[in-house]
Amino acid sequence: MLIDKEKCNGCEICHAYCPVGAITTIAGRDVSVSEILQGDCVECGVCLRSGICPTGAIFMPELKWPRSIRAEFSNPLVPHRSTKEGGRGTEEMKTTTLQDALDGLI
Repeated sequence: MLIDKEKCNGCEICHAYCPVGAITTIAGRDVSVSEILQGDCVECGVCLRSGICPTGAIFMPELKWPRSIRAEFSNPLVPHRSTKEGGRGTEEMKTTTLQDALDGLI
Protein backbone atom coordinates (compact mmCIF):
# COMPACT_ATOMS: atom_id res chain seq x y z
CA MET A 1 0.00 0.00 0.00
CA LEU A 2 1.11 3.54 -0.65
CA ILE A 3 -0.16 7.04 0.06
CA ASP A 4 -0.01 9.66 -2.66
CA LYS A 5 1.64 12.59 -0.87
CA GLU A 6 0.17 15.03 -3.38
CA LYS A 7 -3.38 13.95 -2.46
CA CYS A 8 -2.88 13.44 1.29
CA ASN A 9 -4.18 16.30 3.42
CA GLY A 10 -2.51 15.10 6.64
CA CYS A 11 -5.77 14.41 8.49
CA GLU A 12 -4.34 11.17 9.99
CA ILE A 13 -7.74 9.44 9.95
CA CYS A 14 -6.19 6.42 8.21
CA HIS A 15 -3.69 5.79 11.02
CA ALA A 16 -6.24 4.02 13.22
CA TYR A 17 -7.26 1.68 10.38
CA CYS A 18 -3.85 0.03 10.02
CA PRO A 19 -3.83 -3.19 12.08
CA VAL A 20 -0.01 -3.24 12.24
CA GLY A 21 0.58 0.47 12.88
CA ALA A 22 2.45 1.01 9.60
CA ILE A 23 0.99 4.44 8.86
CA THR A 24 2.86 7.42 10.27
CA THR A 25 3.10 11.18 9.78
CA ILE A 26 6.04 12.75 8.02
CA ALA A 27 6.82 16.44 7.94
CA GLY A 28 6.65 17.99 4.51
CA ARG A 29 7.79 21.43 3.38
CA ASP A 30 4.45 23.13 3.90
CA VAL A 31 2.32 20.49 5.59
CA SER A 32 2.64 17.12 7.27
CA VAL A 33 1.30 14.09 5.40
CA SER A 34 0.80 10.42 6.13
CA GLU A 35 3.10 7.70 4.84
CA ILE A 36 2.95 3.91 4.95
CA LEU A 37 6.18 2.40 6.26
CA GLN A 38 6.99 -0.24 3.68
CA GLY A 39 9.02 -2.35 6.10
CA ASP A 40 6.03 -2.64 8.43
CA CYS A 41 3.13 -2.86 5.95
CA VAL A 42 1.81 -6.41 5.40
CA GLU A 43 -0.30 -5.42 2.35
CA CYS A 44 -3.56 -6.43 4.03
CA GLY A 45 -5.43 -3.60 2.30
CA VAL A 46 -7.54 -2.64 5.32
CA CYS A 47 -6.66 1.06 4.96
CA LEU A 48 -7.73 1.08 1.30
CA ARG A 49 -10.84 -1.11 1.66
CA SER A 50 -12.09 0.98 4.58
CA GLY A 51 -12.63 3.88 2.18
CA ILE A 52 -11.76 6.22 5.05
CA CYS A 53 -9.38 8.50 3.13
CA PRO A 54 -11.32 11.66 2.27
CA THR A 55 -8.96 12.51 -0.61
CA GLY A 56 -8.46 9.01 -2.06
CA ALA A 57 -4.72 9.16 -1.42
CA ILE A 58 -4.33 5.49 -0.42
CA PHE A 59 -3.69 3.09 -3.28
CA MET A 60 -2.23 -0.33 -4.01
CA PRO A 61 0.58 -0.32 -6.54
CA GLU A 62 1.45 -3.38 -8.60
CA LEU A 63 3.27 -5.63 -6.15
CA LYS A 64 6.37 -7.47 -7.29
CA TRP A 65 8.15 -10.39 -5.68
CA PRO A 66 8.98 -10.64 -2.81
CA ARG A 67 6.53 -7.96 -1.66
CA SER A 68 3.60 -9.66 -3.42
CA ILE A 69 3.78 -12.61 -1.02
CA ARG A 70 2.68 -10.33 1.82
CA ALA A 71 -0.68 -9.69 0.19
CA GLU A 72 -1.25 -13.41 -0.46
CA PHE A 73 -1.08 -14.12 3.25
CA SER A 74 -2.68 -11.00 4.71
CA ASN A 75 -5.25 -9.63 2.24
CA PRO A 76 -8.41 -11.77 2.05
CA LEU A 77 -9.19 -10.42 -1.43
CA VAL A 78 -5.89 -11.51 -3.00
CA PRO A 79 -5.86 -15.12 -4.22
CA HIS A 80 -3.21 -17.32 -2.62
CA ARG A 81 -0.88 -18.96 -5.12
CA SER A 82 -1.55 -22.52 -3.91
CA THR A 83 -5.34 -22.31 -3.64
CA LYS A 84 -6.20 -19.77 -6.32
CA GLU A 85 -8.81 -18.52 -3.85
CA GLY A 86 -9.01 -15.36 -1.81
CA GLY A 87 -8.53 -15.54 1.90
CA ARG A 88 -5.73 -15.68 4.35
CA GLY A 89 -3.39 -18.61 4.59
CA THR A 90 -2.32 -21.72 2.78
CA GLU A 91 -4.39 -24.58 1.38
CA GLU A 92 -3.69 -26.63 4.49
CA MET A 93 -5.06 -23.87 6.69
CA LYS A 94 -8.17 -23.54 4.53
CA THR A 95 -8.95 -27.25 4.24
CA THR A 96 -8.06 -28.57 7.69
CA THR A 97 -11.16 -29.08 9.79
CA LEU A 98 -11.28 -28.71 13.54
CA GLN A 99 -11.54 -32.50 13.85
CA ASP A 100 -8.45 -32.96 11.63
CA ALA A 101 -6.53 -30.60 13.87
CA LEU A 102 -7.70 -32.36 17.03
CA ASP A 103 -6.85 -35.78 15.57
CA GLY A 104 -3.35 -34.51 14.88
CA LEU A 105 -2.87 -33.73 18.57
CA ILE A 106 -3.46 -37.32 19.69
